[in-house]
Amino acid sequence: MSSLEERTMDKLADMVVQVLWQDLLEVWKALRAKMDTEGPEAVKSAFDGAVKRFVDGPFNEHQEVRWGMNLCVHCNDDNIEKNGISYVKPNGDGLEFNQCLNCRIGILYDLETAKAKLDSYNIGLGEQAQWNGVSIFWNAIVPDSMKKFLPTYELIQDGQWLGTVSFDESLTPKFLPFDAMTESVPRDADAPWTTVIPGNIQAAIDAFLEKAKFQVEAALSLRSYHRKVFAMGEKLVRDKIPDIIRETGESPKIRIAKADELDVLLRQKIVEEAKEFLVSGDTEELVDIQEAIDELLKLRKADPALIEIQRHSKLLARGGFTKGYVLTLDQDEWIV
Repeated sequence: MSSLEERTMDKLADMVVQVLWQDLLEVWKALRAKMDTEGPEAVKSAFDGAVKRFVDGPFNEHQEVRWGMNLCVHCNDDNIEKNGISYVKPNGDGLEFNQCLNCRIGILYDLETAKAKLDSYNIGLGEQAQWNGVSIFWNAIVPDSMKKFLPTYELIQDGQWLGTVSFDESLTPKFLPFDAMTESVPRDADAPWTTVIPGNIQAAIDAFLEKAKFQVEAALSLRSYHRKVFAMGEKLVRDKIPDIIRETGESPKIRIAKADELDVLLRQKIVEEAKEFLVSGDTEELVDIQEAIDELLKLRKADPALIEIQRHSKLLARGGFTKGYVLTLDQDEWIV
């Protein structure tokens, strides 16, 4: 096991989002290895947390700026390159790709007169122009309307934004050409995307998949969880429940959950039991909640000692629930 694989999923996600490692593909390889044991939902949960910490922290002041990217959020340098404006309006406003040539990060800003609002945050993978002369940037933060295309990547060659690539679960790519990003086309439209990919773009994609397929496999877990694990009447049950049902003469419809389903199924079970406890107040429901929590911690290979340290740390920092304080929720910004 590498030193990176010894780190928690949360720490690895922070390293990617905040560009805390020289070769981020090494971090992605460790994430992909952990995904085999902890499941894709654990990867998604880790990145959801990492993005929130980044957006609320160092990236907070870069979400709306004047005239686009002037200083890099990471190195605070002005070695910035502008690689093209898409969806151009008659007055010249549009969606501009900005990148820091030092840190290899990019930001897509939606320009409106002198204001520039964040559209997407992009992280370079590999060296500049490594992929058949093309630089590839993974989209770490995208607008909600674009999440249906995840994972997505921006392609830059010789200082020019070429377009966006998306992969499906079979790793088949589709391409949104820069030239198709016009004012008359909605940003989230399906129509401009094509599976007919120009030769130079396909060569870059092939080179990328040959060396970094693991990154795409891990990034696929960050899209909305489309697997239908909660079909009507379907839920995770205790191990002996099927036999108990059979003893009544019934024939239960049972399937074995796949490894990448268990994390989300257990979290759903915790919510299910918590709702039942809210209604009944029956202490026995707490037993089911605890059982599901313990199983989830085992699945994630969580260190009980570390959990206890985190519990104690939060207790010292924020207190417990002994005094019975009740907060009036009249402000949306309260996060407790």
